Amino acid sequence: MKPGDRDAANLHDMLEVAREARELVAEIQADAFLHDRVRRRALERMLELIGEAARRITPACLASMASGIGDPPDRAAEPIPRCRCINTRSPCIIISREKNARKRR
Repeated sequence: MKPGDRDAANLHDMLEVAREARELVAEIQADAFLHDRVRRRALERMLELIGEAARRITPACLASMASGIGDPPDRAAEPIPRCRCINTRSPCIIISREKNARKRR
């Protein structure tokens, strides 16, 4: 597998796990979540999976995203939303961005 293909696969994996994590906590109140050990452990594992996939992103892809020159290899099912804070395409930030968007509505 070419590095660009690996990067795209890892970014896609990160996005999918982030979506699953969002679904896991979407309709539960914070207090209930804090008392639900199974959900907390599941979310913890999902965050670990995102971190593992993030570690496998190549330096060239990271440099491309950080510099704002070009986009990462994008073979995912849909585009990854652009992150406001560091001007990259980062699936790790999707959960908080969508949560904040819901609060504003």
